[in-house]
Amino acid sequence: MKIWVPGATGFVGKVLCSKIDAVETGSEVDIADSEVVRDFIEEKGPFTHIVNCAALSEVDPAESAVEKAFRINAAGPETLGKLAQEKKISLLHLSTDYIFNANEKMPLTEEALPNPCNVYGKSKWEGEKRLMAINPNACILRTSWIFGAEGKNFVAKLLFLLQSQDELKLVFDQISRPTYVFDLADVIIKLLGVNGVFHFANQEATNKYEFCLAFKEIAESQGFKIRCKRIIPVASSEFSSPAKRPLYSALNTDKIEKLLPIRSWKECIREYLHAKTR
Repeated sequence: MKIWVPGATGFVGKVLCSKIDAVETGSEVDIADSEVVRDFIEEKGPFTHIVNCAALSEVDPAESAVEKAFRINAAGPETLGKLAQEKKISLLHLSTDYIFNANEKMPLTEEALPNPCNVYGKSKWEGEKRLMAINPNACILRTSWIFGAEGKNFVAKLLFLLQSQDELKLVFDQISRPTYVFDLADVIIKLLGVNGVFHFANQEATNKYEFCLAFKEIAESQGFKIRCKRIIPVASSEFSSPAKRPLYSALNTDKIEKLLPIRSWKECIREYLHAKTR
């Protein structure tokens, strides 16, 4: 087995590559350029698997970088899919709950109709469509609200705010499921060589307000010094941002639960915070 991980310098890619032996690349390999990808595969291969973690995933900046977002998030998977098909390489592509923005609050299955509400979501959905059109044997793994380890993610920011602010305002009307990056990496490894579309996130849908309440309680129980005394639920309309966020994008994980068990995100928070104390 020889694995190539485009996007290995990103949040998920770093954790994945800490668990497996892989050929790691970042922005130095333009995955949207078929000549570049072909040359890389022929020089560094032969590969048995490609795990595409490359993405323009910063939601607000994507609104003013439409061409770049679609190049990385849509043309990139298409190019990888074409070359993987040609070279008989198994391909897993990481996608997002942001392709959804459901009106009814029912967990979204793999067959649910996408309805992205921002450039990031639209570019990721376009990438899925292009990939499956050119390589129906690929695996697409959709996930949501990724947290854990080091780097930029909402949980790392939340811990800092709880320790530095007297009061926090968190939205209550955006609902999804948090995903611990280490659990996600384990699932990616288990899906190597599998095809089809899968959803993965840790158990229980929530919103940022409820998540913060639980996070604060667990952090205090583990001895973290928390300054924040008041957490206020607010509507997302009270915050202005370049990109809209989906109000409901909680993924249904019944399909993948036939292959593996899924932990609660509260258990993952305990593990995340325990690692912080080491």
